Amino acid sequence: MKAVFFDLGGTLWAPFGHLTKEEVVESAAGKAAERLPDYLFEGLSPGEAVRLRREFESSLVSGMSKAVLDRSEALKRGDFSHASFAEVSVHVLVREAIRLVFGKEVSGSLLADEFGRDLTRYSTPYPESEGVLAGLKAEFPGIRVGIVSNTAIQPHVLDEFLRECRLYPYTDFRVYSSAVGWRKPHPAIYEAALREAGVLSHEVVFVGDSIFEDISAPKRMGMKAVFCQRRPVDEHSGADAVVADLALVPELIKRFTIGR
Repeated sequence: MKAVFFDLGGTLWAPFGHLTKEEVVESAAGKAAERLPDYLFEGLSPGEAVRLRREFESSLVSGMSKAVLDRSEALKRGDFSHASFAEVSVHVLVREAIRLVFGKEVSGSLLADEFGRDLTRYSTPYPESEGVLAGLKAEFPGIRVGIVSNTAIQPHVLDEFLRECRLYPYTDFRVYSSAVGWRKPHPAIYEAALREAGVLSHEVVFVGDSIFEDISAPKRMGMKAVFCQRRPVDEHSGADAVVADLALVPELIKRFTIGR
């Protein structure tokens, strides 16, 4: 095998720490509302300003959950190319929320970056993640190690956090849906990862915790797939291997390479 693609949230790190996704999104949206520039509230009463901040916060929260139902239905049908898998970045969400609530066209890029940082603030790498990535680079010279992740957060913000977590140096590339424009399990994001890695699909092992995104879709592309089972599930949908600990991945790489 020439490359290993890792999912991020639920595989290399716990994306929300001890909180739920809803709690993290609501907290980050609330902080974003407090950071709105003062000029948006010029001439408004304090009460009106509070109301608009709440509307902005609500718009961000709803934007983060947009199309979840459509994606769920598409997954049930096995339609991995459905339009509902298009990604919308936090920059777009912030800009649209400002336009909707205040009727103004504002870039909001700095505000969006801070919103993204607040969304990642509680993420915690799993204890074995750094050692596994470092071990792969040491044990398999020339192997390409990458991250393929669904996220609305801008790449430079996530890369900052990966550096803080000491995972960044062990990755050769990172492919985020916020940059590609499509979320897993849409084929486009896997194709982008293959281009970044410079390998063919049958030369890749994909490791992740989502049946559809990290097992079924990669296998459709011709990759090997390892299911990282961090929570009980009823079935593994054709995974080539199942692990509860990422420390077992290097041994699987050897097995898959010998078995080719």
